[in-house]
Amino acid sequence: MEIERDIAKVNTDIEAVTKEIKAVTDQIKVLENILEKEYEEWTQTEKNKYGNHSMLREKENKLREKENKLRDEKNKLMEILAEKEKQRTHEMDTFNNILNNSLPKLETLDSTTNNKTGTAPTYPRDCGRTFQEWATFTEEVDEFCNSSIITNCLSSNLGKKFTFDEGGCRNEMDVHHRILNNYGLPLKALLKDLGISSDFERPGGDNQVLFDPDIAWKIKDNENSALGLVIEVKPWWSFDIVDNVVERYKQDTEQSNSPDSKLVKALQQIYGYMSYNYMRYGILTTYTCTYFLRRKGESTLCISKSKKITTNKS
Repeated sequence: MEIERDIAKVNTDIEAVTKEIKAVTDQIKVLENILEKEYEEWTQTEKNKYGNHSMLREKENKLREKENKLRDEKNKLMEILAEKEKQRTHEMDTFNNILNNSLPKLETLDSTTNNKTGTAPTYPRDCGRTFQEWATFTEEVDEFCNSSIITNCLSSNLGKKFTFDEGGCRNEMDVHHRILNNYGLPLKALLKDLGISSDFERPGGDNQVLFDPDIAWKIKDNENSALGLVIEVKPWWSFDIVDNVVERYKQDTEQSNSPDSKLVKALQQIYGYMSYNYMRYGILTTYTCTYFLRRKGESTLCISKSKKITTNKS
């Protein structure tokens, strides 16, 4: 960022001036020590170099003038730095700013395809009879976000200005990239502020992640990493969000057309990823709407109501 380059340059200039001030101050101290002595006490070298007291005081005065000018220069640089820092703070995002701003509504470009039935999931897991709504999801999130450590982080500076990617989407891969940029990067910065080093990434070929979910959240510690969350993406143009997802799932699985239900396929797919990767939490998202899932025990899956983002376009 240009502001970062400006601040780095001002800091370099301040450091250089500070060193120059110290050098001049040291010279003045040397002259003061000599001036305190009687002329007869001067060494021959001092007499040859400085002449007499009058000439030495003239040299001292010139050094003091130089010192004052350097200090004025440093003060001006400090004022410039303060202004640049203020400008940087203004330009940088807090997570609250991001939460209060609308995400861009992504356009569906012409080359997108609407798969009527969806792709058959690999290693699906039936959500089972105990599939239930995560009824306390909102309360749990509110309690977490209202804790002091979180409220402080939500208002802290994330260290950069985030620019949302507003590019249209031609395929599911485009949606993955928009999610990684528009959701992943700010969340990564917030988590870092909480002391959690992590990354959102596409795990293709990662031997830590079984069966290649679309996006994985990985917690990192130096050279090591561990899987923390799996995310399945279904583009908004090919997946219908329903409110009573548990009821709808049970209806579709009881009907003869359940193999064609995209809802059933998607839920069994993300549940399979969560189970085989030993993940307690998972996410199913279209970018515009998101379900949050939690495994409870060995055979119970809970799902939140759909959470819809606010976009800046109708």
